[in-house]
Amino acid sequence: MKKDKFFLLTIVTAFFVYVITAFNSHGYYHADEHYQIIEFAAHKLGKVTPDQMAWEFNARLRPTLQPIVALGIIKFLLILNITDPYIQVCVLRILTAVLSLLVISVFVKNTSSYFINKWQNRSYFLLSFFLWFIPYISVRFSSETYSGLFFILALVTFIRHKESHKNTVLIGLLMGLSFLFRFQMAFAAFGFGLWLLFVNKSNWHDIIKLSLGFLLMVGVGILIDSWFYGEFVFSPWNYFYENVVNDVASTFGGKPWYYYPGKMVVYPSIFIGIPLFLSFVIVLVLNYKNLFLWCIIPFVIVHTLIPHKEERFMFPLIYMFPFVMMSAYKYLNDYLENKKYMRLINWILVVFFLVVNPIGIIALSSKSAGIGRMEITKWINDNVVDKDFNIIHIYRGNPYNPWRGLPATFYMNDNYHDYEIDSLAQLHDSILVSGAVNFLALRAEEVTSREAQQIMTQQKFEFVKSSVPQWIIKLNYYFSIYDNKNVLLLYQHKKTKV
Repeated sequence: MKKDKFFLLTIVTAFFVYVITAFNSHGYYHADEHYQIIEFAAHKLGKVTPDQMAWEFNARLRPTLQPIVALGIIKFLLILNITDPYIQVCVLRILTAVLSLLVISVFVKNTSSYFINKWQNRSYFLLSFFLWFIPYISVRFSSETYSGLFFILALVTFIRHKESHKNTVLIGLLMGLSFLFRFQMAFAAFGFGLWLLFVNKSNWHDIIKLSLGFLLMVGVGILIDSWFYGEFVFSPWNYFYENVVNDVASTFGGKPWYYYPGKMVVYPSIFIGIPLFLSFVIVLVLNYKNLFLWCIIPFVIVHTLIPHKEERFMFPLIYMFPFVMMSAYKYLNDYLENKKYMRLINWILVVFFLVVNPIGIIALSSKSAGIGRMEITKWINDNVVDKDFNIIHIYRGNPYNPWRGLPATFYMNDNYHDYEIDSLAQLHDSILVSGAVNFLALRAEEVTSREAQQIMTQQKFEFVKSSVPQWIIKLNYYFSIYDNKNVLLLYQHKKTKV
């Protein structure tokens, strides 16, 4: 009964944390979250023309299941006369938060019995919901989040029916669904298949049924993509051909092979990253048959071999991290004969997780996604009502169109104007739009000099909004979630006030 109360209290607390995070997390962590999903849905709504879309649209290489889900929800909101794009996407994030809570709850309920010790069991519950980056990632309407959620849902379905061999086809369907959200999950599914064959010694009948379920879902994906693009499309092949055969992915930059191990240590902050990295090493050494490791390792190996690397590519795996961390702790507790060392480890971990972890959660639940471009556009949307507005900017400073030629059309309206300058030296009255509210949008690194400050003062621009709160910018020196130099600062011309 006490365990159920603790679990209920954890869920209720997590609900508020996740919903608050979803409410504040405007915009996108990475461009793909917006341009490959929301803009795809906006295209079907008639708001975006093909020439305004990212190159992946015309290459027919993106899965469209998630854009169709977004399309359906946005159309329903339009029926309810909810037309504000920021509210529409916020609803998508809140629904994602609820889905995440449900999936994590089921996963934890079915794996917590491994930790018999009460302290370990409850620590596993808390880590699963509140490891500081999990709430933030769990509200993202992104392919990384959805593929990860449906993959662990497949794993928990297997764990629940491991002995009875039931729902094998369902497991394949769920893994296929994970694949339709993000094709790279095929490598994690491959690792699961290897574990079934070589560790679990599953019979071929179960493997075939699982594979049939997976292939059936891939077939559903072909139908969905073909409808969306208006022609027969096999997007997994297009994705492979463009990014691997033509090596287009490498044009976005390459990283060394050790990028992911390094990021695992640094990205969550070294206070949590070091225990996380050591946990994988300990579990690999002491229990190499661990199911989750067999799913994680092939996924990481393949991504290590691919030149283009980003930390978000590992996001689908995060829901397995708490289990690996607590497993490593359990092994240490069982193997260390000198309990004085264990007590020291306990104190170190308690300090790290009770100090660093809450700070991370509070910071990420209080800010917009990424460097907060959409925090700026939302402020303009809320404060400039029925007026034309003009955004003067240097390259990459325009929150609506940071990469030139790829505007966030979903959030734009007819009142928008912009003017790009090469430097602040070109800032003068002639580029102001008469009758409009004139803004100046700059990256933080562009306003550090005294000369820049003098020019803005002379041209009568005053600061009105930062894309990231100042206190979080200071914290970011320790967490390094984003580059502080790219934080956007919005200035408004004094003669054209809102």
